[in-house]
Amino acid sequence: MMPVFRNRFLSLVIFTDFLFTAISFAALNHFSPAQIIPCTDIWADHLILALILAFASHLVLAPILLPGRHKFFLAVPAALILFIFWLGVYSISPLGYSKGRIPNLRGFFLITASRSFTIANKEIVSLGRGASVSISPLMLAGKFQCDWMSSAGAMFDNPSDCDTTYRVPDADHDILQVHIRSNCGLPDSIGQIKIGVLP
Repeated sequence: MMPVFRNRFLSLVIFTDFLFTAISFAALNHFSPAQIIPCTDIWADHLILALILAFASHLVLAPILLPGRHKFFLAVPAALILFIFWLGVYSISPLGYSKGRIPNLRGFFLITASRSFTIANKEIVSLGRGASVSISPLMLAGKFQCDWMSSAGAMFDNPSDCDTTYRVPDADHDILQVHIRSNCGLPDSIGQIKIGVLP
């Protein structure tokens, strides 16, 4: 194969891989499928899946377009997959997931009868007395166990479930606290929601 054609094919393979990976990653982020690789941050999970799809396209295109050189270009996505795996798996990542450098608790998602909204950890929110509120901690991907407590003695439908329903008490204020334990070796998190009770 003449050098000019070889270079064009090489550029085509690289461009196809990049485009296929980018489209796959965007689609996975948009549709948010269930996590495939346990105890891995969601961005790494999606990127690994996108790179695996690019690797599959390599298996088809590289031997045809780059005979004699395709093994090297098959090694590139394989090396990238291992690198992203190393970055994204909580227990081995140099980014510090297992040491708490990246916070596990991102906030809370609340649903009331009239609206749904997200708040940060330790944020104050005003809720009507007697209202029923669904609360979900926003965590890194993975499985967690939770224990909820209310300073005003309010009721939860299941205080041992991370996704719980809380009834606003007959009080001036309340402080909700949740102790979150990870099944992925991440450090425990303590979350708090400050409730201003409306009449």
